[in-house]
Amino acid sequence: MDMTDWEDLYNNLFITAKEILNLENNNLSLAITWVDKPEALKLNQEYRHQEYVPDVISFPTEMDEELVKEMGEHELGDLFICYDVALEKADKYHHNIYEEMAFLFVHGFLHLLGYDHDLSLEDEKEMFTIQDKILKAYNINYEVIYDDEDYL
Repeated sequence: MDMTDWEDLYNNLFITAKEILNLENNNLSLAITWVDKPEALKLNQEYRHQEYVPDVISFPTEMDEELVKEMGEHELGDLFICYDVALEKADKYHHNIYEEMAFLFVHGFLHLLGYDHDLSLEDEKEMFTIQDKILKAYNINYEVIYDDEDYL
């Protein structure tokens, strides 16, 4: 697959997620940037003060209603996805790359909306339930597997 195939997948997941979450604003947008490992690490170090190469990083945009009205759209923020890490994790956890890339988009998208699995077990359960619902609506069954080595 080339990057335009991922764009099609993400557009379809975006539509699915908006329907499931009942997001009525049809003028939602977000940006996705593909980064290599050095750039992903640099972003993680600089903005999150973490020393590992992430698969996806989300940077939400704060917009008040007046700015949304003025611009005519609500920019949710930016996702930075490291394809090389996605490939490694897909192999390590026995997912295919299509499933992995779908998961990364939905996971990052939910972070842009303010969901955060690091705050509490309750917040994690809520976010992962929504994440699963969106992925399953798109016929993707994805099991989240954590390995501390991924975050060192």
